[in-house]
Amino acid sequence: TNTIINNNECVVRHCNFNCAKCCHFTPLVKTPWFKDLREFELEIRRVAEIISEDGAISLIGGEPFLHPQVEQFARITRQYLPYINIFYTTNGSMLHRLTDEQIQVINDAYAEVRMSVYPYNVDISEVSKKINLFTTNTISEMYNLSMDLSGSQDATKSFYECDQAYHNLEHVGNTGYGCLNLK
Repeated sequence: TNTIINNNECVVRHCNFNCAKCCHFTPLVKTPWFKDLREFELEIRRVAEIISEDGAISLIGGEPFLHPQVEQFARITRQYLPYINIFYTTNGSMLHRLTDEQIQVINDAYAEVRMSVYPYNVDISEVSKKINLFTTNTISEMYNLSMDLSGSQDATKSFYECDQAYHNLEHVGNTGYGCLNLK
C-alpha cells in the first residue's frame, strides 16, 4: 500500500501551562491522563501492518514530557516503523527533567524535538543546555504565538489570525494540516 501516515499521538492530555488559546484544550483537563505504553504499542503495531514507511508521527500532548516514560514512545514507534519521522512537540519547560538514559533512548530512535515558545517563564538557556545532549537530533522552534493569557480575546479574530486553522480551511489539500481538534 502507498498510504502515508501523518498522525498526532497524544502521550498525555494535560499540560503544565494554561494557555487560553490552547488548540488541544488542555485547560479543560482536570485530571492528569497518561497514555498506556502497552496500548500504544498495540496501536503502533497495527499501524505498521497497514501503512507504508512514509510520513511522520508527532508525539504530543498537552505537554508530552510530563509522561514519566516519554522516551519509550519513540523507542516503540521506531521498533515498528523504522523509516518514519518521529517528532516530539513540546513547550520545552520539562526538558530539564530528562535523564541521560531517556535522552539516549530518544537519540537512538532518531526522534526530533520541536519546541513551541509561549509567553511563560521558560529559562531558554537551561533548555539549550539540555538540547545540546540530543546528539542525533535537532530542535526547531515551531510556534511563537502572541497570546492574550487573560482570555479576553475576540474568538473570531483569533481564529482568523491562527494561520494553521485558517490555512486549513482556505487551502484544503495543500501543505497546511490545520490544528483544529475535536475531543
